[in-house]
Amino acid sequence: MAPEVAAEEYNKLVDIYSFGMCILEMVTFEYPYSECNHPAQIYKKVISGKKPDALYKVKDPEVCQFVEKCLATVSHRLSARELLNDPFLQIDDWISDLRPLDSYKDYDGLGLMLRQPRSNSSLVDEYSNYLGYEQENGMDCHSVEYDANE
Repeated sequence: MAPEVAAEEYNKLVDIYSFGMCILEMVTFEYPYSECNHPAQIYKKVISGKKPDALYKVKDPEVCQFVEKCLATVSHRLSARELLNDPFLQIDDWISDLRPLDSYKDYDGLGLMLRQPRSNSSLVDEYSNYLGYEQENGMDCHSVEYDANE
């Protein structure tokens, strides 16, 4: 929950805050504010603008800076369109073609989008290798084995 939700005066930027929390959870493998023992503690931290302890465990400065942009106070928080231009989301060795595909008639103009690799990304390799994924056929598509006991 973004801090401005408590005041019941909010807009689409609350989704950017949530997006930042999702990224934080994905890179740290822990729930944001997991240091809190009770929802009231989380609420107090959020509305006072205190960031979750998990943020300070992020070792990659680019990831940390991007998450901080997402968790910024609403007056400084960037829109989704602005974040799309952030260097963190720009991978140099990928070609982004985000034009709708007209050749797929089955999708009735839903605006199917593609992002196609030009070569293997070191960033993708670094994270995928860390998570135990293996590349198949030179593409960045991975199968994941899931253990329900984890």
